[in-house]
Amino acid sequence: MDAEYKERNGANLAWMKQAFELAKRNGNKAITILTQANPGFQNSWPEARFRRYFLNSPIKPPEKKPKTGYDDL
Repeated sequence: MDAEYKERNGANLAWMKQAFELAKRNGNKAITILTQANPGFQNSWPEARFRRYFLNSPIKPPEKKPKTGYDDL
């Protein structure tokens, strides 16, 4: 699935670049990006940030940060 991922990721990055360029041309102050699924950003957070957002949560930082299809995001 690496080939499919690379093609899809390249298309996603191009789409986001176009969205930011259009927003800049139109003078927009912000854009919104919505995704489906949990990209697992907590896998790449520094320990201090993880503690800040998951304080008193049953969620624990991963011991080993596995590579995921969301890493480039």
